[in-house]
Amino acid sequence: MQSGVINPGIRQTKFVTVILIFCLLQYGCTSYLYHKGGRVESKYRNYYFNDSLRVGAVLYGDMDLTIGNNQKQSAKISSFGKVLLKRFGLSKSDRFLFTSISKKYSLIGLVRKSANLSIGKFEVVTDRKDRYLFRSHHYKGMEAYEGLISLDSNRFLSLIDFGESDRENAKEGFHTIMINSARRIKAGEALSTVLDPFEDAEELFEEHGYLAPYKLAKNGSSYKEQKLYNQALATYYSFSGDQKLATEQEKEFIGFPKKTLQAKDLEPATSAILRRTINQKVVMFNTAHHRPEHAYFVAQFLDQLRKQGFTHLALEALSDSSLVMKNGFAIQSDGFYIRDPEMSNLMSKAVAIGFQIISYEDDSENRELGQARNLIDKTFKKDKHSRILILAGYAHINESSKPRKMASYFKELSGIDPLTIDQTQLMTSECNDLDKSNKEECFNYLAKDSESGVDMQIWNTISLENKPIGLDKGMPSMNVWIKLPDSLKQKDLLAIATVFDQPSFLKDANAIPLHVSLLPINTDSIKFNLYPGTYILRIQGEYKEVLYTKELQVK
Repeated sequence: MQSGVINPGIRQTKFVTVILIFCLLQYGCTSYLYHKGGRVESKYRNYYFNDSLRVGAVLYGDMDLTIGNNQKQSAKISSFGKVLLKRFGLSKSDRFLFTSISKKYSLIGLVRKSANLSIGKFEVVTDRKDRYLFRSHHYKGMEAYEGLISLDSNRFLSLIDFGESDRENAKEGFHTIMINSARRIKAGEALSTVLDPFEDAEELFEEHGYLAPYKLAKNGSSYKEQKLYNQALATYYSFSGDQKLATEQEKEFIGFPKKTLQAKDLEPATSAILRRTINQKVVMFNTAHHRPEHAYFVAQFLDQLRKQGFTHLALEALSDSSLVMKNGFAIQSDGFYIRDPEMSNLMSKAVAIGFQIISYEDDSENRELGQARNLIDKTFKKDKHSRILILAGYAHINESSKPRKMASYFKELSGIDPLTIDQTQLMTSECNDLDKSNKEECFNYLAKDSESGVDMQIWNTISLENKPIGLDKGMPSMNVWIKLPDSLKQKDLLAIATVFDQPSFLKDANAIPLHVSLLPINTDSIKFNLYPGTYILRIQGEYKEVLYTKELQVK
């Protein structure tokens, strides 16, 4: 090689090296540190507190948080994350309160000085009387958010969400944690102990049984996150068979818009569904967890689906299927949402007519993928001729949403296109021109949005009042009146009536009742619509004490 002549390959190598060094200096070497003194409370949501800085934040529930034990502890942020943080104007002087960095969440909290922020780049977001500042950045196909809440004239609480994988309704979720944080800060409660209505409801359930929601309703003003309180109430009202009160509560927390349907776009749901299930290997229904009529509707298909050759009933809500298959009925410990009598009745009927019950819930980081794998492992890998009826919550049956849901993964992994039937998207809807003589309670919506992500949308208007109780064996049900003792005619008596299948109850007193209802005040008799069978009626008071019990035989 001639002296003084630079090889082009060496020139290129030096150029690349310079670029790499620049990138490392610009992004890779940035080390973000933590404030000390933070603490976390994990309830239905996560809550961060820092007493020395006088700041607190409401965060997502299913996330792991890292907080600094001392100010010299460095946060581990990916190169991708560091680029985004630079775009938000962060510097090494901005110290973190907490981080949560995972495939699902990349969320950072910090206190930022007003002088270092260009407030004019933010928009004001208002929800009722509370507000925060918001801006977003798009980078490599991802959208990142920053929200600011004023702490005083010099400081803002900043939450930055730059999740590297999309989440369903990510912006709405970010709004929820921002507005709840803003409310607590505005009310001077940022450092207050958090009351969790679900935790409280569960404690009340242990002490008062199915009377829990009526007790919880007396303390509503003590909960600052009213939507969470309404959701807890709706859930426990559904366990207690109070369909009306459960539905009333959903108005405060359900995000589905109220839609006015046209009668011309509706057809009877049962026949429409059975026409399509006959050639399907997999059928997926969804439910709203506080709507017992959704499980009741699915139960009406079991006989026909069994005759069509379906072999398995898979339930997201079930913790373990082995005891249900052994006993033929569910008990209180079989799953949180299994306490709903209609969900439990669905399983009992399925076992009685020959279905195999399986659970498929998954607690891995990618829950949706894990659920799909569990379904395949427990059915098709054991018997390729299996046909499955699947019951899932809300959006798990969506075949096209981003991020991907269980149904989408299931379709890819199994090669089977499931029939997906939604009951949730129209549950707040109404139809004003339906003929009053129409006795149908469930309708297939023919004007379904092509982007709904499901094959069928059902408008379910079932009222559970006076629906038959027990296992339908082809014999008609009958109304049975029970005269109550004078001791139950007190004006201020709070009591709950439960009806059990007698053989199940005698086998395990923790069996889920077939029916639950609040005992009417000052009544001398109650009525139940029962299929032929032997039952136990039990009436319990405020502390689960048994006030009255009676065996009922219907022939």
